[in-house]
Amino acid sequence: MRRSGAVATRDSRHLGARTSRRLAWALFLASVLGATPHAGAEPTLEVRGRMRLELERVDRAGHGLVVTGLLLDEALGEPMAGWTVALRLGRQDELGRETFVYGHAAPVDLEGVFHFEVPNLPRARYVVHLSAPGDLHVTEPAPIDREIDLARRAIELRLFVPSEQPATLPTLPVVIEAVALDRGASASIGADAPREPELAVDLDLDGRAVATVLLKDGRGSISLMLPPGVAGRELALRVQFPGDETRSAAEATARIRLVEPATLVLAAEPGRVGAGGEVTLSGHLRFGARSSAGLPVLVRRIASVDEDGAVQDGDSTVALTAPDGSFVTSLRAPRQGNRASFEASFSSAEAKPRGLSPASSELAVVEILPRLSWEGLTRRATGTALLVSGLLVLAVLGLRLIGALWRRRLAARQLPAEVAAAALPRIGVAQRILGTLRISADRRVGGRVADADRGRPLPGVHVELRAGGSQLQRITDEEGRYDFGEHPAGPVELRFSRSGFLSTMRRGELPHRGELAALGIALVPVRAQLLRLYSEALAPYLPAREQLGPRTPRELESLVLARPPRAPLDRAALTAMRQLVEEACFGEDGAQPERLRQLAREVDRLRPPGG
Repeated sequence: MRRSGAVATRDSRHLGARTSRRLAWALFLASVLGATPHAGAEPTLEVRGRMRLELERVDRAGHGLVVTGLLLDEALGEPMAGWTVALRLGRQDELGRETFVYGHAAPVDLEGVFHFEVPNLPRARYVVHLSAPGDLHVTEPAPIDREIDLARRAIELRLFVPSEQPATLPTLPVVIEAVALDRGASASIGADAPREPELAVDLDLDGRAVATVLLKDGRGSISLMLPPGVAGRELALRVQFPGDETRSAAEATARIRLVEPATLVLAAEPGRVGAGGEVTLSGHLRFGARSSAGLPVLVRRIASVDEDGAVQDGDSTVALTAPDGSFVTSLRAPRQGNRASFEASFSSAEAKPRGLSPASSELAVVEILPRLSWEGLTRRATGTALLVSGLLVLAVLGLRLIGALWRRRLAARQLPAEVAAAALPRIGVAQRILGTLRISADRRVGGRVADADRGRPLPGVHVELRAGGSQLQRITDEEGRYDFGEHPAGPVELRFSRSGFLSTMRRGELPHRGELAALGIALVPVRAQLLRLYSEALAPYLPAREQLGPRTPRELESLVLARPPRAPLDRAALTAMRQLVEEACFGEDGAQPERLRQLAREVDRLRPPGG
């Protein structure tokens, strides 16, 4: 029995081992058979999309809060329209603990924008939490947390500075305003917005603190000394308020570009051309002492309307400047019209890379003479008058010829036959009659007055006409024009005067050939004459290269005193001359002709002996 029990135990062990081996082989075959169909397939990689959550604005609105932002595709930057963004608002206490106050979800529109408005929030510190739930295909973007303090009054700073500053001016004017935002968001600020009664703000230029400005009644101004800069350089100006117990922090920034001022003048020759004729346009582009060769200047004719109401398109061309800044080009005048206007411009696209300011010229106006044609003569009053006067002259000559022939015929009848026979051949020969058709002389007096320095029309000029013992007076209109009408034959004298300009006089004889009917006068400003005489007086004491470019009287005096003079110099006369020019050109009394005589005396004092 003991042996039979051992045999049974051994048989059971063999049976268990065989069963285990069979089960292992079955599992191996099943795995091989299951993997065989997919042995050649590539592994599948699941890629989930990504979203990006952007916060644009968190600001108070009345007694509430406004939150706006964008939900975009991170890879393509396209809006994720149709999704939702969740907002959770918590209030913080003094220990930094947060208490839930408000929660809401807003849809994203077609442009990817979401918008929340939380009304009636008490004054406290809040934390804004934003999140966007994803799904199986799009992952959730990183959440955004932003703190906002509604317990302190919000302040908005506004900075007013020129966007372009001449590099030659050492000071920059800055105006700062501070506005309280208690009554609404910054978008609703108007002229009646409440201002801060007193506020101290800090100014820094290119990251360096330069000044502290005290704003009174919400406004303050200061002139900053700029560091020496090269034309084309940009400066970053920032004003900031760090905040206090009752007001939140605020700041404003602006960028100023240093430029070299440029001036552009344009003139047209001749002043009168026929319809469709060629107009020569010349000008000058000035800016400092640098070379100005090869700069493109756009010259164009401004579109006009002809007598039939049709619009005539303007023509344009591009002229390149010479080394001294001058340029010459030509354009066609319009086919019809009584005048044409031309303009030159130096665009900002060309000026900005070179550190210059854009410039445009005053209009150059050219009178257009109509074409002489049968249709034109019949359509215009002057042509009709010429036609009628010509017909009357021919009629008078014809009547005189008929009368002469009739008188000769009557005289031949009263002579004897033999005398009449001898006289008939002479009477019968047609005699040649010469006639001259002459246009009546012009007795009209009128014209136009312009500024000789700037070329623009000069209104308010006092024009006095003296003819035949009588005196008439006119004042030029907005276009600088005056008209005295027609006057009897004899000598005439015209006097032109205006405050701040040099007076001039013209003489003529009536009748004339049209020169007094459209007389063009250019009055020279006293200020320009003073500056020119002052510059000419200092020219012997300056190197030639220092005389290029516009400079103030004080700058020219500094250049003369900064180096040993090339000739004996009376410093007292130089200072008196500079003060005289500044007072005459920039004082309240203005530039008067008497100042020129005073300046001439000072120039004689400054001139070296024997000069």
